[in-house]
Amino acid sequence: MSWTEMDLKDYVARDPSALLDEPLLVINREIAVGNGGFADFVAVDSDSNIVIIEAKVGRVKEEVFTQAIGYASVVDGWSSDDLTRMYRAYYLLTEKATDTFEEAFRATFGKSYDMHSGASRIVLLGKAFAPGCISMADFYSRRGIAVELVSYEAHFQSNGKIAFRRASSGSAVIEHAVSRNLTQPLGEKRRTAIFEDVNSRPN
Repeated sequence: MSWTEMDLKDYVARDPSALLDEPLLVINREIAVGNGGFADFVAVDSDSNIVIIEAKVGRVKEEVFTQAIGYASVVDGWSSDDLTRMYRAYYLLTEKATDTFEEAFRATFGKSYDMHSGASRIVLLGKAFAPGCISMADFYSRRGIAVELVSYEAHFQSNGKIAFRRASSGSAVIEHAVSRNLTQPLGEKRRTAIFEDVNSRPN
């Protein structure tokens, strides 16, 4: 049995927390961003950070990381009105289409959205990561940009449907202490970003 990148993206759309170990509110999917590309997902986390998610089959190449940085540079300037417009467009045919982004955020996280406290995060999903992705993630994390490389495993359930889960730690895991509160000076940040490289380094 086989599966496609669309299967992976559909799974993320239904429940991003299954792979990312945290609740996220998906704002839109396959969305055109100002630099001419299409971000797989734009979401927001409970800390009011906008999250760019790129979900890929197999090994994630350096170009994907570069594209994600470009997407993040654009969405970082979006207002609540921009997010509401994107949210309503995504949920156009559902009962959620009448909600504002702020209402959806409050319903999901139980608190109000704070556009002044959040920043942009990048999450790359892949079976493995090119060495360049690891080094770039290391570089950006040490400069206060939240980047997470998440390895996943795919398996078929008894009903024949594909399911995905976060992989256990691989052969190389890099951790950096950096804070999620980007309003603090860089030296005071202490966010932990984990980069997993499962069997992607050359022997």
